[in-house]
Amino acid sequence: MNLQQMKYILYVEKYHSFSRAAKKLYVSQPGISKGIKDVEDEYGIQLFNRESGKVSLTEQGIKLIRQISPIVEQAEYIDDYYRHNKISECTLSVACQHHAVALSTMEECLLEVLPDKEKYEIRFLEVMTKEVIEYVHSGVCEIGLLLKNKDNRVIKAELDSRNLEFKTICENKSYVYLGKQHPLAEKSIITDEDLEPYPFMRYYQGKGSMKYFSEEVVESHAVDKVIYVTDDMTIGKLAQKLNAYMIGSGHRSEEKMSDEIITIPYDSNEFIELGWIYEKNKALGTLAKKYIAKFENKLIK
Repeated sequence: MNLQQMKYILYVEKYHSFSRAAKKLYVSQPGISKGIKDVEDEYGIQLFNRESGKVSLTEQGIKLIRQISPIVEQAEYIDDYYRHNKISECTLSVACQHHAVALSTMEECLLEVLPDKEKYEIRFLEVMTKEVIEYVHSGVCEIGLLLKNKDNRVIKAELDSRNLEFKTICENKSYVYLGKQHPLAEKSIITDEDLEPYPFMRYYQGKGSMKYFSEEVVESHAVDKVIYVTDDMTIGKLAQKLNAYMIGSGHRSEEKMSDEIITIPYDSNEFIELGWIYEKNKALGTLAKKYIAKFENKLIK
């Protein structure tokens, strides 16, 4: 599969149409159809369902899209840089899970650095755990922020296979996030038995993703009531309306978390490791170094 075929697949998925994708790419529809069919034949998979004029991704197609998207994005970035010289020397690109302090660090960093800059490019991408790893590996982002279980060997293997280094900033016990009016709000420590009646909120990590890529990082926490979410606003509302809860590092920020949400220590022997990843043997840019220094300072102080 070549880069052009990857673009064909991404454009058909974006416009839900072979003909519209062909127009946007200034190629013939038969050319796109053949290019995608060649990929399907090469790997023995079906990427799209084609029924009654409607085009939709298969499960195999969804998986492939997730893998090729950062590759195409990085290729376009490189082309733009060398062909048009549009990319500023003032750049910062961060991929992260949904961590409370990441956004406040970005805001502080940019407010300090950017006012006197006429040209810059910033990427702050809140994505799934595997995408954090893939975005740093493919060069879409210079650094990635990761929250993981200290004993998680699966993520370590994923990083090693991609020549990525994980730098630990701090280790914490876990905390339960819940609403101020929650029946457990007055407890000094919360157990699994306490939580059993209530819905557990988890960040969605993609179809078929293993528990080892969970942002909640408490791998032994087994429950019957689970609500998958993708944004922090939903967490705040469900915590108050349904007495739902989440488990995390205990870090908070005013920008991302309602005043109605509190944190209480979770009774667990598992430790959370918070750190950042980067490509081994690759020097960080000035702005990336500044961001990491501020991020570490916020977590440690």
